[in-house]
Amino acid sequence: ISFSTQRPGEMLKVPEAEALLMGGSAKGLGAAMRATGNSFGRATNTYNVQNELMFQNRPAMRRNVRRQRTIQNRAVASFSKLLKRGTTAHFEALSPRKVRADGKPVRVPIANVSFPITARVVGVPEVSLNAVRTAELMNSTDKPILPGKVALFVDSAFVGRTELSFVAPGEKFTVFLGVNDGLKLTRTLDRNRSSIDRGSKRTTMKVSFIVSAHNLSKESVTLDLTDRIPVTQDEDIELDDVEIPKGARQHSDGLIKWTATLKPGQRASWRVEYEVEYPNEIRHKKRAKAKPGIFRSKGGRSMPSMQQQIMDLEKNF
Repeated sequence: ISFSTQRPGEMLKVPEAEALLMGGSAKGLGAAMRATGNSFGRATNTYNVQNELMFQNRPAMRRNVRRQRTIQNRAVASFSKLLKRGTTAHFEALSPRKVRADGKPVRVPIANVSFPITARVVGVPEVSLNAVRTAELMNSTDKPILPGKVALFVDSAFVGRTELSFVAPGEKFTVFLGVNDGLKLTRTLDRNRSSIDRGSKRTTMKVSFIVSAHNLSKESVTLDLTDRIPVTQDEDIELDDVEIPKGARQHSDGLIKWTATLKPGQRASWRVEYEVEYPNEIRHKKRAKAKPGIFRSKGGRSMPSMQQQIMDLEKNF
């Protein structure tokens, strides 16, 4: 058996931008993209109708057909991700396999590769109080790693599942390896150095968080920590008196990152502090009218707007 992401039935041509015509009877990208889907849909519909007629009095065969549909839907979902990249990759099965005709899935090994890893321990206490182990790898093969679910084993023990995106040959990627139970993280509001002062028109809020880590293991651990401070894009909102951990790197999106090494049994704490001054009416704005999120994660997901962050911070007091 050999597998390929290529679809020989499709018309291949050099990508070319065309005019975006809206309204009327204009035909454009939508019509071209629907052609393959319509063809596949007609073939699938014919196949399903024929099976319904042939197996209407055979429950076991009907169950097999339903199993086939489930597997087919998963395959369609996987290939839809690949179509966004137009990837062409071919894989040969490593050994012969018998594929039964009853619709049951058969696993076929197509590769067995070892990658050197760079192990890291990562903590983001604002999001989770769990420190997690990760592995940084590079795809050193001449084949891409296709998107999909990944089973994780550490020291031959199954620790769970994660999901990978498309990884091109030569591209670096990171894999989740489970929780590091030997590290305890905390993030608390220091009320002695935090306050809210409301004036007639403006509010001044001073926020001071203490991030702590406790190494409960018998080995030294190097930990990569991430926290954040607000980034204002509104001239009515002022940010002052920022204090971040010594040696931390502050990025333009407000993320601050630093690395610490903890000996067995060692505790360490860091302070993240800032002062925000803003008009009182911000607190009364409806969420629907708040400005769009000013933070974006690596996956492109919008983070809360400045107004929403302020309201969330005020809930701490």
